[in-house]
Amino acid sequence: MAARHMRDAGGGVIMALSMPMARQPAPLAGPFGAPGAAVENMCRQLALELGERRVRVVCLRLTGIPETARSLGSHLGEMWGKAAERLGVPLEDMLEAIGATPAGAPLTVEHVADVAAFLASDRSEGLTGTVVNVTRGAAVD
Repeated sequence: MAARHMRDAGGGVIMALSMPMARQPAPLAGPFGAPGAAVENMCRQLALELGERRVRVVCLRLTGIPETARSLGSHLGEMWGKAAERLGVPLEDMLEAIGATPAGAPLTVEHVADVAAFLASDRSEGLTGTVVNVTRGAAVD
């Protein structure tokens, strides 16, 4: 529906979210891989179908963001809490593992917002049908 309005309005950007398991399966990741791969493929397909109408489609591949569980009250906090309980580890240890990156600090909501703002801007008009790795190196393409 949004694509139809963007197409008729002369353009826009559709942005989707995925996760590293879309490309690389991981232990304890459950059923995240297949849906993530489907989202990424859908973005590539939509980019081809909507490109001539100046609608760009990009996907952000994100890693875990511990900040969302600690202070933003997301559903992920509850989900990670249950997983930590099942594994018999403290939630903080689970969040530290989820947020581990080679950059030495976890991904934050601000990092994601900065990348999303760039991708939505005209400065990235050459990007469409692509997956942008926003994992601070936790997943390598």
